[in-house]
Amino acid sequence: MGFLFPLHEALGPLSGSVVFGSTETRFGTYCIDSRYATEGSMFVPLLGQHRDGHHFIIDAFQGGATVSLVRRGHHLVPEIIRAVQESQSFVSRQLPHDVSIVEVRHTLVALQKLASWFRRNFSEVKVIGVSGSVGKTQTKEMALTLLSSRFKAVGTDKNFNNEIGVPLTLSKLGPDVHFAVIEMAMRGRGEISLLSRIAQPNVSLITNTLGSHIGRLGSRTEVVRAKAEIIDGMKPGDTLWLNADDVHLNLLMHEIEQKQALSRGLQLKFFDASAAAQTLPPIGPLFIPAGDDEAALPPYPKPKPEVWVEDVVYQDINGSVFTLCAGGDKREVSLRLPGRGAVENLTCAAAITYNCGLELSEIAELVGSLTPTPQRLTPYMLVEGVILIDDSYNSSPASTLDALEVLAQLSKRARVIAVLGDMLELGRFDAVYHQEAARQLLRMKPALAIGIGPRMAALQDVEAAGSTELLWFHGHSEENDRLARGFPPSANGLDDDSDGRTEMVDRTTIARIAERLLQEIRSSDDPTVILVKGSRALHLERVVADVLGYFGKEAAIL
Repeated sequence: MGFLFPLHEALGPLSGSVVFGSTETRFGTYCIDSRYATEGSMFVPLLGQHRDGHHFIIDAFQGGATVSLVRRGHHLVPEIIRAVQESQSFVSRQLPHDVSIVEVRHTLVALQKLASWFRRNFSEVKVIGVSGSVGKTQTKEMALTLLSSRFKAVGTDKNFNNEIGVPLTLSKLGPDVHFAVIEMAMRGRGEISLLSRIAQPNVSLITNTLGSHIGRLGSRTEVVRAKAEIIDGMKPGDTLWLNADDVHLNLLMHEIEQKQALSRGLQLKFFDASAAAQTLPPIGPLFIPAGDDEAALPPYPKPKPEVWVEDVVYQDINGSVFTLCAGGDKREVSLRLPGRGAVENLTCAAAITYNCGLELSEIAELVGSLTPTPQRLTPYMLVEGVILIDDSYNSSPASTLDALEVLAQLSKRARVIAVLGDMLELGRFDAVYHQEAARQLLRMKPALAIGIGPRMAALQDVEAAGSTELLWFHGHSEENDRLARGFPPSANGLDDDSDGRTEMVDRTTIARIAERLLQEIRSSDDPTVILVKGSRALHLERVVADVLGYFGKEAAIL
């Protein structure tokens, strides 16, 4: 452990008091999982639905933690203190060092305060905030890869992008870190504002505003307002990057002006990836319902971008080639990741890293080293001529359109099989979005289309062209059997999986779908491309895992 803080410096920001140990105990980072407690760390026990972190405080101390927080009045605190005192009374200590325990009102709030304090102590680190409806994770991963070529850069692990994940990302800050790339997500208004005020980004970027979470927020106006909250933790001289081609740019600009951010010193820059959509198969535009107050806002003149792309040529599953431009410089790049979204996200990452000091020539040279983000249009070669595209991480109308565009490119030379699961959090727009996705898929005449979940029954409501075979699974094997016998659908329920997760699709249904895909592969020698996509709650990565498991080592990422 390098840099260590004396505990007394954190007590004020935490509104905490030492109930055991010394205010001079030192710590250098923090964690919420006792398995990751390291020498000189602070343990923050959170109270979850299934587990209480207070049960693991002694484990954290044994792992090297020097400080632990506790919730004020928690019934385990006296027992924890007795266990520590007893350990210290033996000749051979069970705990390898003196430890301190700090009482706070609420450990989750304390975690967020701790992260904000940590951020202020490492103010020389440039923090980059990334938000948007789709593309956040891939943009973050790309930016991290590019920055790490020259600098010490840290970032959000996986999708730890919420009120717990963002504070945990900030625990990686240290005197040797140059950049931190932090993904910020939300489920409702005020959440990105909180994350921004915790992380205090120097550079922020909004990938797009395409209607994700519209069911929770009610209209695209509310979605835009929620995304614009990313500037709430920014200071004069900080930079916000916006999509010059965003369909809601006028709403975004209105929000920023309402916050008076530009007059207070916020720097505004634009990127433009609109060329990525100009050479795609025409399978239909994305429908985004308007808000009640949008008509009063005039359109915003399209601004001149500082980073943009030109001359995009797609190479099916092998990615794309295009020209990346910044200022007066232009560079030819070859991106091995499929889909329009990959081009758009690379443009976002290029804007961030160009802003942070990388030359365009460096960025262009590094693009070839970028690899697929797991479960996001990740292509696997199962056997010669059969490709499985794993896009199972999550689903929204915009990301589904991107995936179907990739399928449309491949449909010219291969038969198409698609597994589409429900898209969630669309509220009153459920029906229109699922019907539109069904139409877009069926226009390319897939050999087999499998719908999963009550909403994706829309596949049965849209007329299929050609010889497309349609299958639909409710998600629960018992419910599938009920429907097959002619009974009406029962109330929607959730299935408790054996590993403790709550699933919307049970394992029997997963196995049936995987076996059907394997039958299709075994029964034909024709070139075949299979897409698996659905919302996170469906966990359709299990279908992918079953299919890949069947082929074993023969399956490899393209």
